Amino acid sequence: YGGEEFAVILPGTDRVETRAIVDRMRRQIEAVSGDPKVTISGGVATFPTDATTVDDLVAAADEALYESKRGGRNRVSTSTRHLKSAPLPRLAPLPEPPPAAA
Repeated sequence: YGGEEFAVILPGTDRVETRAIVDRMRRQIEAVSGDPKVTISGGVATFPTDATTVDDLVAAADEALYESKRGGRNRVSTSTRHLKSAPLPRLAPLPEPPPAAA
């Protein structure tokens, strides 16, 4: 991992709470920053929603982090791994149309 990267472990928090906490950290760091201005980009991933192993969880957070950096930095992105792995819902078949009137 890069030298300027770190992880924050937040047991018992869901993705909404986690994102809010990381965004609050981001804003506080920006607010106290002097010259040169310091900002952070964050990547949020949650267990077991985004990954079920430590390595996959770190990878999911890293992917979200780099999404923040590609998006212009000084922002927080949430992992979308759960969207990629979730099965699509099965749709019920449409009923047969009524017979045509003669």
